[in-house]
Amino acid sequence: MILANFKKNFLDDSGLLRILMALVFISAGFFRIFNPGAAEKELLALGLPVFLTIFLALFEIVGGSLLLFKGKAYKYVVFVFVLFLFFALILALTVNGRALFSQAGELFVFSANPVDFFLHFVFIIILLSLIWRRQD
Repeated sequence: MILANFKKNFLDDSGLLRILMALVFISAGFFRIFNPGAAEKELLALGLPVFLTIFLALFEIVGGSLLLFKGKAYKYVVFVFVLFLFFALILALTVNGRALFSQAGELFVFSANPVDFFLHFVFIIILLSLIWRRQD
């Protein structure tokens, strides 16, 4: 019964994925606040002005918090985050595309660092949600 309720409330309606995405954005926003030097370095590497750091942090914290609550703004927040991530990827390709492609082999080598750990954790969650998702 507990597993059925867990699946119904968190996996069947993508609730767990929504919560994980919310935590990603909220933690990224707080990281930028508590590590302004790293945030500024990131923006400068992308050719963006440093003053955007606080706006970016607030955007991630507020938007991530809105993802936790599946209210009226939910779909709009998801859409804005999709646009935001798409813009970030295009900007990264524009600024440093050649280096990204030359380091693509890194995708297939697991390193014991926070990025690889987090990605593999997300892969597990996605795979489990595919297993437990209700068949239509």
